[in-house]
Amino acid sequence: MSVYVDDAAIMWRSKPRFHLVADSVPELHAFCASVGIKRCWFHNVRGKPHYDITGPQRDTAIAAGAIAVSAQQMVYLTERGRLRLPGLIDEHRNDPERQGWYQAIQAIFHRQQADPAESSADKI
Repeated sequence: MSVYVDDAAIMWRSKPRFHLVADSVPELHAFCASVGIKRCWFHNVRGKPHYDITGPQRDTAIAAGAIAVSAQQMVYLTERGRLRLPGLIDEHRNDPERQGWYQAIQAIFHRQQADPAESSADKI
């Protein structure tokens, strides 16, 4: 299981917030439960499942094994990388208007599965 936390520091209610994601939603929930992050901070906005967390929670997550990435790397992971692709594939699997798009995304996903180094966040 890989869990990632960004350095976005988006201000909300006068405190910086960060995003925590994982390779799968069950892994994300399990990790958050293990470090005391409440389920009410989970969001699945536009198919991007994540937790919004505070600075101290970010420190705790990193100490528990979360991988610190930049905000730019997080975008890569969730938009173009392996964390986003499985959801996109499932989301449009049976949409006749998106068959060409679906096939292209599916090919990218299968290439990443064959060579995980292609989807590595540290290539950014």
